[in-house]
Amino acid sequence: MPNMNVHLVESDDEDKFDTSGLFLPDFQQKRQDHDYNQGVALLSSPSVVDSCDSMHDANDVDDVDDGCIVCKQPTLRTCALCNDVMICSMDCQQIAVIDDVNSDHFDMCVAETSADTLYKDVLSNRIPRDTETFRDYQFYWLSSFIDCRKLLKMYTTIIREMDVTPHEMKIWVKEHKLFERIAMLFLSRPDLIILDDLKWLKRTHLWAAGFSNTARGIFEDVIARKQEKLQSD
Repeated sequence: MPNMNVHLVESDDEDKFDTSGLFLPDFQQKRQDHDYNQGVALLSSPSVVDSCDSMHDANDVDDVDDGCIVCKQPTLRTCALCNDVMICSMDCQQIAVIDDVNSDHFDMCVAETSADTLYKDVLSNRIPRDTETFRDYQFYWLSSFIDCRKLLKMYTTIIREMDVTPHEMKIWVKEHKLFERIAMLFLSRPDLIILDDLKWLKRTHLWAAGFSNTARGIFEDVIARKQEKLQSD
């Protein structure tokens, strides 16, 4: 709500109501002075109608600003790449940023980091071609196209299903905890990765040389939970 700055006007004795010839008890004189000053203050303050109109206009602006740029639905979610515009979902995010879709937003929402590039590659369903991205996200440990596709599938899951942002992935890479964080995500949602993919992961050079002991331990917990659930079913 906008601040309503009310300016109280102090009246001098000569501005008071004419009470000449009347004797007023002190409390009545104070009451009369108070009523007069209240009237002056009311005249100097913004009108209720104007204030309501201002709030209505502000709400209208908020409604427009909070709409998804693709589907126009109200949302609090912003573009995962630029964080400057409202994009309500992963489906709309894909429409808004991949380079093979005609989108006005793509002209200004370009990849600035390897995390941004990976994000766009995931939305485009393609293995990274950028050298820095290929290195930062550990594709170089894998020896075949099929293995790279499986790793891309893991990134697709955490981005599409868990709404992981490029900013988060950039931090994980910088901290050298990328796969520890990914393992924790799958530990919290083991239903999002199949046991066969986890068994594949254990057979790769990525597991042996690219994972920290912590990452391997967490993934082992995910595998154990899924095997336990499989046996109980």
